[in-house]
Amino acid sequence: MPRRGGGRRKKRRTHVREDLTLENAKAGAQKTLQELHYKKKEEDKEVQAPKTTLKKSKDVPKSFVVRHGKVGKNLQLLVTEFRKLMLPYTAINLRERNNSSMKDYVAVAGPLSVSHIVAISKSTKGPLLRIGRMPEGPTLTFRICRYALGKHIREKQRRIVDPTKGFQYPPLVVLNNFEEGNKRHIKICALTFQAMFPAINVQTVKLNQCKRVLLLHYIPDEDTIEMRHYTIRTKPKGVSKKLKPLLRSKIPNLKNAKDISEVVLGDIVTGYATSDSEFEEENVVTISDPQTRNRTSSQNSIRLSEIGPRLSLQLIKVEEGIFSGEVQYHKFQKKSKQEILKLRKKHEEAAELKKQRRETQEANVKRKREEAGRKKKEKEEKRAKFEA
Repeated sequence: MPRRGGGRRKKRRTHVREDLTLENAKAGAQKTLQELHYKKKEEDKEVQAPKTTLKKSKDVPKSFVVRHGKVGKNLQLLVTEFRKLMLPYTAINLRERNNSSMKDYVAVAGPLSVSHIVAISKSTKGPLLRIGRMPEGPTLTFRICRYALGKHIREKQRRIVDPTKGFQYPPLVVLNNFEEGNKRHIKICALTFQAMFPAINVQTVKLNQCKRVLLLHYIPDEDTIEMRHYTIRTKPKGVSKKLKPLLRSKIPNLKNAKDISEVVLGDIVTGYATSDSEFEEENVVTISDPQTRNRTSSQNSIRLSEIGPRLSLQLIKVEEGIFSGEVQYHKFQKKSKQEILKLRKKHEEAAELKKQRRETQEANVKRKREEAGRKKKEKEEKRAKFEA
């Protein structure tokens, strides 16, 4: 194709603009930096967790939920859902290795002020759940008789509830029937489950932070503990389905309405009541709902929706130490007093030997450091004499 005018072809895409001065270049660079800074700031806002008024004290229990050894796909999902249950004071993105031992987790948990380690593993007789209290125990070993994941529970539900906002606050722990029989190992279970979550002060607790509840029910006949995890919702009592958006400060759809009475009364005009306005009297409480415009006390209905996981646990063993030590209780093995004393003596000797080895190792490390410092000092003196 012939060139017009017979001149030299001029680059239109990559040529340098003639009117671009040094000041314009500086202004453009500064503007670009400002845009990048604003973009990064917006990204940081999206990544940050929502602000909550949670406790930041060292007394708040923190936890690790790990899988020990090789487990199946369903148990891996159970580990993930158990971490969500323990939120917000748990390591949600913790990664494990197949060859990691419990000593590795214990060594890491100490500097991070972790108070509990929950380990899920698989044995020849079924899955196991172990809960260890840092730093000196006790350790409880449970057999998981039955379990159901959250996805299995949602498949059976008619209305699925989104519990994402509830994970910002720890759940309320409700223990039922743990005082039956007055057994020592059952009391240890109750105290362990209570210590896994922060204590609640009834006088200062805020109702908008009570979003979840963890129910633990002990069945003496089967010697099992049933664990259920629910999300809490409050609904106004005696209000039709059409009127609820108005109380929640939401604008209803008025496209097909000819009169305001159709929105307020809904299906009550035709003689039919909606299912959302029918509640049981024992579930009705008088609270102040902060989500509505009317902040005064009103009657509300409390609803619980199960979100999983669902577990049926059987206590097998209670150990004195952290994942080791003297066995204080065993469901299937009973020992005499002589055997207990013999085992206790054996554990004491092992602990004493371990203490001596640790002291010897620390003394050797100290001696080697002193020798290394002395040799370094002699070498520096010889170098100074040679240079002089």
